Amino acid sequence: RMTKPEVLALAEQIPAAAITATVFHLAGLKPVEQSMGNPHAGLGIPPPATAQQAASAPPRGGLKYDKPAEWLPGKMSMMRKAAFLLPGGGPADSVTVTSFPAGSGQMSEVQANVQRWAGQVGMQPPVGEAIDDLTEKIQVDGIEGTYVELTSPDNSARPVALYVTMLEREGQVWFFKMMGQREIVAGQKAAFREFLGSVEFE
Repeated sequence: RMTKPEVLALAEQIPAAAITATVFHLAGLKPVEQSMGNPHAGLGIPPPATAQQAASAPPRGGLKYDKPAEWLPGKMSMMRKAAFLLPGGGPADSVTVTSFPAGSGQMSEVQANVQRWAGQVGMQPPVGEAIDDLTEKIQVDGIEGTYVELTSPDNSARPVALYVTMLEREGQVWFFKMMGQREIVAGQKAAFREFLGSVEFE
């Protein structure tokens, strides 16, 4: 049975017009080779890659980076450009890289995103100067973005943390997100910052 933080880590919330859509990335344990063909048949979507194919696949979406040695291959999807699992954690302790069109609702608004992310870790949504206090500017491949670290309150039953960098490039908003158990995420902060520093867009 999955805990609430594990469920939230598998979700991608996508602002769309006046609503927010939530997409969950779920996968069974049955190998693709034993499944009944392509579950996406008729939708114009290729069948899922096997774990071996995913591990050996090159970076997607015109993105190059240096992967920290201890990070393991994570669950990929149509929206994810990269995905990793953090050492010592479970399936909810992960790093994901996604990109979406900048004109999709509130997708490119720092304030709206920070407030949404705060809710995911059990914080009260910050407003005004509180958002400025939580964020800092960061350079990713020479492009200025916003970096934020959000952590569950100390009285949470299972504290989690969410570190995110967002930036705009050529009409796309990119999100580099690390989320999971607070201690595991905090222990990977240096590796995450090094990962961000290695990113190159093609």
